[in-house]
Amino acid sequence: MCGVEDARAHAALDEAGDEFQPGGKRLLASFASVGEGLSCWDIATGKKLWQRKEIGSRSPIELTWDGKILFPELGPQALDLAAGEMNPIKGSPPIRRDLRLALAPDGRTLLISADDGIIVWDMVQGKELRTLLGADEKVIITPDSKAVITNGGALQRWDLATGKAAWSDTSELGHIGEVALVRFSADGKRLVSASTDGTLRLWDTTTDQPLRIWRAHPNKRPMGPMPFGGAGKKTSRSRPTDDG
Repeated sequence: MCGVEDARAHAALDEAGDEFQPGGKRLLASFASVGEGLSCWDIATGKKLWQRKEIGSRSPIELTWDGKILFPELGPQALDLAAGEMNPIKGSPPIRRDLRLALAPDGRTLLISADDGIIVWDMVQGKELRTLLGADEKVIITPDSKAVITNGGALQRWDLATGKAAWSDTSELGHIGEVALVRFSADGKRLVSASTDGTLRLWDTTTDQPLRIWRAHPNKRPMGPMPFGGAGKKTSRSRPTDDG
């Protein structure tokens, strides 16, 4: 029997517009270390729907609105959630197994890490829109899919429509250590960042200004992310349209 560390499991809703999340209709599990590859089960019946022993991933898995599975090990191909069949991605994006992927909530914008920055890829048109030159591969996408926050030890906000960096150098106003965790509020107006410099900082994303700082013991990494309370909901991934 494999241990927990041998498997990367994802519950997925087999419906357009939904992401990997608990309570879904299908379960994906990657058993890369024991040679079992990727398997898919029906949660209601417990029946194994398909298995691809030659495919395994320890990378985060992305699910498109139409039920296609994306992860770096597949290259410019997607795996169909329903049947477990491989299909080429429109336009053949430059995906390699050593890169990172992130799919925006709009369902059409795919971010691909590259040697010189981050490639912004349109899944509907099947083409590269631009490259965020100098952007670090560690990213979090804003809930409205219009911008991305990168973490290269310091935070930077990039406008996905123009490819331009929006924030000036905040080294004097922000963290002085590695930024380890970043989380948005449900409405996207607040951003909390945690650093190995022993601080948590709250930011106003509408004005790009820091609002508050909490200090822990020096040189101590915070224990974990601080989720925003209240009625915040997980962002759903919408069905993309041809006109954007």
